[in-house]
Amino acid sequence: MRDKDSETLILVDDEGNKIGHENRVVCHTGKGKRHLAFVVLLTTRNQFLIQKRKHKIFDGLWDVSCTSHPIALELEKGLATIYEDETTEEAAQKCMKYELGVTTHLKKIGAFNYFAQDGDHCENEHCVVLIGNIKDDPEPNPEEIYEIDYISLVDIVYRIESNPEEFTPWLKHTVDLLKQNVSHLGS
Repeated sequence: MRDKDSETLILVDDEGNKIGHENRVVCHTGKGKRHLAFVVLLTTRNQFLIQKRKHKIFDGLWDVSCTSHPIALELEKGLATIYEDETTEEAAQKCMKYELGVTTHLKKIGAFNYFAQDGDHCENEHCVVLIGNIKDDPEPNPEEIYEIDYISLVDIVYRIESNPEEFTPWLKHTVDLLKQNVSHLGS
């Protein structure tokens, strides 16, 4: 199992511009610090792949196909510590492979900022939205995912309106962005 708590995340402003680095725990505790994240929404057979999340924050809720953060690797250079940042694309590909056993070409369709509290933890993120089409059946990692489902945009909108407490806050924001940008789904 990965030690996510020791990871260093990329701090950003509201437009997604890098302003520094901070430990993952600090970014997700109390009010947190705004950091870079991504969501991946994969399509297959004209439906979206969603997962029931297995995580200490927002555990057991329906979520996007996969989500995480680009991380910064700390490198020692003389007396200074420098950081080598993952790109959003690199991090997304790594996340898809780890959580679902798949890779595919991804297209950025937008981004949003949000804050959401879950007990003492939070998400305070500038979230890049990536979509892609998969042809292979995913192999969900049981350490990360309780179950997966396939759902149309119409059905997920209905389910979110009927039972919003069953879905992660960023999935709701992602669906709102999709409804505004339906033309991106076909390309």
